[in-house]
Amino acid sequence: MKERLTGERIIGILKESEAGKKNIIPLPPARHYRACCLAGIAGSTFHYEVDDSGKDDTLRKRMRELAARNRRFGLPRLHAMLRAEGLETNHKRSERIYHEEGLSLRTKRRNRKMPALRKIGRRSIAHFLPS
Repeated sequence: MKERLTGERIIGILKESEAGKKNIIPLPPARHYRACCLAGIAGSTFHYEVDDSGKDDTLRKRMRELAARNRRFGLPRLHAMLRAEGLETNHKRSERIYHEEGLSLRTKRRNRKMPALRKIGRRSIAHFLPS
């Protein structure tokens, strides 16, 4: 007798396939549809395969070089420099790579202003010191 797939089992299979593991039980198309409906995702999402053929490698390398050379340049300026060099890219793609590489700017420490009373006190002490 054929084993009937329950909703939990189908969702488990979907999660395994999303994690990169191969499906233990190949589901027929009708069951894929049912599993996707139970999981709340589209069938095209289930069958989607990411094509990461290294398009971002040159952009990543160049962005790291520019960020190392110009430490105070943020994302907008680096993006403009990349475009000026001929690396046409979308600003959202540049932003994703910028954050994945951990290139966010270090914030400068704020210079705290000295309170007025301490300034007056310092001035008056300097006034009384022998020169």
